[in-house]
Amino acid sequence: MKSGSFYAAYIIKKLWSCAAILLVLVAVAISVVRYTLPYMDGQKHRIEQWVEGQYGVEINIGNITAQWKGAGPAIVLEDLQLVQNAQSPLVWISKKPLLSWTFGTQYWRVKFALNDSI
Repeated sequence: MKSGSFYAAYIIKKLWSCAAILLVLVAVAISVVRYTLPYMDGQKHRIEQWVEGQYGVEINIGNITAQWKGAGPAIVLEDLQLVQNAQSPLVWISKKPLLSWTFGTQYWRVKFALNDSI
């Protein structure tokens, strides 16, 4: 019959294996995000449709540039416009709003900065 220390060692080995696999998967996911950021401009119509579906506000995005800054991605939406309609009587145009995510050890923080707003 096997002792309790044998089973404890077995469980610890399996937990370390799971942790190592999880770490590798997270690293691969971050690498995929980093390498696909320059191709975000081709997806601007999806972002426009998502915002309209979620918030009922029609927007137009002129250009999207994305890069990795510090500990997270930074996305610049150039020539962002809220389209005026009956539901949204105001017009808003921003030349370069910056949307960035920061991955911290305790939480994720989203920062939205408006640069060169009209």
